[in-house]
Amino acid sequence: MCPDTGLARLSYGQARALLDRHTAVGGAAGSGWDLHEWRHSGLTHLGEAGVSLLMFMAKNQGRRRPGWKWTLGSGTLTTGPSGPFSGCRQHARNFPMPHVRISEALRALVFEPDPNEELRQVLDRYYAPDYTHRSDGKTLSREEFGGMVARVRSQVTNGAVTVLDELRDGSTYAERHVFHITLENGSTQSREIAIFGTFAEDGRFQHLSETGFDIDADETH
Repeated sequence: MCPDTGLARLSYGQARALLDRHTAVGGAAGSGWDLHEWRHSGLTHLGEAGVSLLMFMAKNQGRRRPGWKWTLGSGTLTTGPSGPFSGCRQHARNFPMPHVRISEALRALVFEPDPNEELRQVLDRYYAPDYTHRSDGKTLSREEFGGMVARVRSQVTNGAVTVLDELRDGSTYAERHVFHITLENGSTQSREIAIFGTFAEDGRFQHLSETGFDIDADETH
C-alpha cells in the first residue's frame, strides 16, 4: 500500500506489462521497454547531468557486477571500457537494446508471471527464435523449452531468485543464482544454479547451459 496515495502498489509483472504497453514500437507486444532498461535510462540522464560518482552509485543502490568499474564520461553512462552500456544512450530507441538477464526472465516466466501476458510473449522478449537450452544432459529447442516452462509454471505457486554472480563479455554470458519455490502441493525447493551461454545479436538469449544442486532453504550464497 502506497503511504502517499493509499492505493495498492503494482506488482513487478503489472508494472512491466504497463511499461511495455505504453512504450511498444508500433503497438507490438513485447517490443517496449522493460523495468531494467527504464532504470538504466534514468541513470544515463543522471550521468548527462554531471552528478557525482558517489551520488550516481547511491541512486543505483551500489549495484555493479564483479570486476566492473563505474565511470562517467563524455556525457554517457558506461560500466568500464567494454561494459554493456558503453556508448549507448538507453533512453534512445534507435540505439541497441540492453542484454537480457536470466533473473528477469525467471521472474516473468515462473515467479511473477503476468496473468494478462501469454507465455509466448515472454519467451519472445527474452529468447531468440532459434534458442537452445541444455540441462541434465539434454538439449531443448525453444519450443521444447517453452513446453517445459509451461509445466513448471503450472506447479509453482510462488518463488524468488537471488543473483550471486553475473558477467557478460561480448556475446558470452555467465550467471550464478539461487532460487526458492513453493509448489502447489505445499512442498518447497531451493537450488543453486550456474548458467553459461551466449546472446543473439539483438541481446536476447541464443543458448544457455545450466547445472545446479539442492541447497538448504536459508542458504543464499
